[in-house]
Parts: sequence; C-alpha cells; structure tokens
Amino acid sequence: MQGLVYARQMPEPGHRSGALAASAPHLTEPLRGQVLAQALEATRTIGDEGDRWRALAALAPHLPEPLRGQVLAQALEAARAIEDEGSRSWVVAALAAHLPEPLLAQALEAAGAIGDEGSRSGALAALARHLPEPLRGQVLAQALEAARATGRDAERSRALAALAVDLPDSLQAQALEAARAIGGVYARSRALAALAPHLPEPLRGQVLAQALEAARDIGDEGDRWRALAALAPHLPEPLLAQALEAAVAIGDERYRSGALAALAAHLPEPPLAQALEAGRAIRREGSRSRALAALAPHLPEPLRGQVLAQALEAVRAIEDEGSRSWIEAVLARHLPEPLLAQALEAARAIGDEGFRSGALAALARHLPEPLRGQVLAQALEAARAIGREAERSRALGALAPHLPEPLLGQVLAQALQAARVIRDEGERSRALVALAPHLGTRSASFLYPVWGETLPILASRTRQELLADLRALVPVILRLGGPQAVAEIFWAIQDVGRWWP
Repeated sequence: MQGLVYARQMPEPGHRSGALAASAPHLTEPLRGQVLAQALEATRTIGDEGDRWRALAALAPHLPEPLRGQVLAQALEAARAIEDEGSRSWVVAALAAHLPEPLLAQALEAAGAIGDEGSRSGALAALARHLPEPLRGQVLAQALEAARATGRDAERSRALAALAVDLPDSLQAQALEAARAIGGVYARSRALAALAPHLPEPLRGQVLAQALEAARDIGDEGDRWRALAALAPHLPEPLLAQALEAAVAIGDERYRSGALAALAAHLPEPPLAQALEAGRAIRREGSRSRALAALAPHLPEPLRGQVLAQALEAVRAIEDEGSRSWIEAVLARHLPEPLLAQALEAARAIGDEGFRSGALAALARHLPEPLRGQVLAQALEAARAIGREAERSRALGALAPHLPEPLLGQVLAQALQAARVIRDEGERSRALVALAPHLGTRSASFLYPVWGETLPILASRTRQELLADLRALVPVILRLGGPQAVAEIFWAIQDVGRWWP
C-alpha cells in the first residue's frame, strides 16, 4: 500500500515497481490487479539484469497463477544473464524457495554452469533444499564437490558451513576431510565448528577439539575471539577449559573481553571462577565492565552482586559518554535495587542530553513506581533539550512506548514536530518511518490536528521529497482515511504531475 502513494511518479522503474509491489497486498480488487499490472510493466523495463530479477522476485509472490510462473521464469532468465558469477549464484539461491518444479530444473542447469566453484556450491546447496529425494542427495553431492574444489580457504569454509545442516550421513566424511584440508587456521576452525554439531558422537567431540586447536593457532586476535565465540555453545566441559585458556591469552583487552563474554554462559563453576579473575584483571573500564556484566548472571549470590557492583564501578569510570550510556543500559536489567540507585546517579551525571535520556529510559524499565515515573520524566526532559532535530526525534520516539497517557500523545506530537523540520532527506525519512507505527495506533481525533500541521510543511518541499515523506507516513494516512484515502492521494499527485512534472 505504501507505494500507491507515490509509485507512479517515480522516474526509476525499479523503485516504481518495488513500491507498487509493496502496495498491492493491502488493496482490494480491482485496484489490486491494476497496481500489480503497473508494477509488472515497470519491472520489465528495468535495464540492469540484477535489479530486474530482484524486482521480479519481489513481485512474483503477489501474482495469481499462471502469471506468477511466467514472472518467475523471467526472473530466472534475468538471473542467468548476470555476468558476475557470485551475483548470479546469490540470485539463483534467493529465487530457489519460490520456483515451481519445472523452473527448479532450469535453475539447477544455471547453477551447474557457474564456473567459480564456491559460487556454484552455494547455488546448488540452496536449490537442493527444495528438491525431492534422490535428486536432493545428488545435488548436495555436486555442491560438496564444488566446495572441495575451490582453492580459496575462506570461500571453501563458507561453502562447507552452508552445506553443514543439509548433508546426509553419506557425505559427512567427505565434507570433514575437505574442512580438515583447509590451510588457513581461521577458515578451518569455522568450517569444523559448523560441521561438528551435525556429527554423531564420538566424532563430534574429536572435530570440536580440532576446531579449537585451529582457533588457538589463529594469529589475528580479532579472528581468534570470533572463532572461540562460534565454538563456545558446542564445546564439552574439558574443551571449555582449553577455550578459556585461549581467551585469557588474548592480548587485546577488547577481544579478550568479547571472548570471555561469549564463553560466560557455557562455563561450569571452576572455569567460571578463572574467567571472573581474568575479567577483573582487564584494565580498560569499558572492556572490563562488558566482561563482568556477561559473567555476573551465571554466578551464585552473594558473588553475583559483588561482580555487578564492580561492573557498575567500571562503567562509571568510562570517559566516553556514549559508551557509558550504552553499557549502563545493557547492565541495567541485571542490577539489584541498591545498584540501580547508583546507576541512576551515574546516568543523571551524563552531560550529553541524548545519551542521558537513553540511559535513564533503560534504567526506568527496571524501577518500581513512583520512581519509574520520575526517571522517565527526567529522560523526557533530557530528550526535549536535545538541540539537533534528528536526535531529538529519535530520543522522543524511543521514549514513547514507555510513557503513560496523555503524556504519550504529547511526546509523539513533539517527536513528529522535530522530525518534520529535519532538513536532510534521509534523516527525515528515517525519523518519520520510526514514528509512523506509533502514530498509526493513535485515534483519528489526535491525528487530524497533527496531520493538519505536518502536511503543509512537507508540501513546501520538492515533490520527490514530499512523496518520500508520505510513503513513510502511510500508517497515519491509513488511520485517518483507510486505503481509499491513500489511493485518492496517489491519484491526486499523479494528476498534478501531469500538469506540473
């Protein structure tokens, strides 16, 4: 329905088609059929093959048969014409779930013709999920063969990981052999970690041990902590101790903190104590607070309260107010009442109004009444004081769901007032899109005066900007007048465009 407001005025056929396709499900016949026909007409004029197939694929699910099959055939034809093999593979994979059986055969032919092994493997794997046996097993075998043939470590690792969930038992040994043969330790660790959960015991444990061994050998510490994080949910207790040892050995405190946080939920009691010691030893306040906040929920009382207090102390020492606000918001849900009071004091001391508003709003959710209302009022006061319209609108919009009536209506009106005067088109559109769902739930009596003030401001801009703004505010228009109002606005803009293009 959104595209009906502005789609016919959009000069670029891909944008026009996409907007009309998005509008169609919300319309009744015969208007729905008319809009779908317009979308299809626009789609067929798109010059770029990749853009054309994307538009056709988005449109196809909304079309009746036999037109749907015809459009999917055109989308597949457009995909086969894409020169870049990586893009072609991605397109075929995206189309796979929508294709009827005759077109699946054509898609298989197109996927098999892709020269790049990694791209071919990805396309075949995506198609295999929608095929009946025994063809499914045959195509998975071809996808695995292509994955094994690629010479690039990262690509082979990604291809094997994509295949892991679907591989039958008969192909697991070959996939495992291919993963073990990967030269790069990061790529090898990720491939083994993806395959291991689908293997039977005791082979699963052996493969996880190999994946962990590879992870520990990774030179880049950022890659090392990401590999450890991927392994953490799958490791048995003896291997978790080794993973913790590897995490503690990471020199960069940001990555060490991330690795400790990833392991926290999975560690049994003795290693958990070692992880806590490592977290407390981190010198950077932001990294230390993140590690302690992740570890604390898994500790027994009274140790949990002590660690949360230490995490909060680290947060309060962070100089960057944005980081302080974000970490305090994450920490808030774990804090007991005495520490919430300290966190409130720290949040109130944040100088930047936007960060202060966000931190106070996050804390307020966990407070009893009447303190919750008082803190929300302080968050609202900070949000209203933000000088930049885009930031003020975002902060007010974020607060809105937590406010009682009639304050909610006032704040939404203020957020819209800030949003509609944002000069940057992209920022204004994002602000309006964020507010529209909240505004769309309001009564017509609330929306009429707000709309009356907003529309003249939007109409003072260029037609392209007006159309983009109206698209964002479709939930408001629907609330005011229903689908017919949206259609009437669309036709009115079209008529004006004929005279003043």
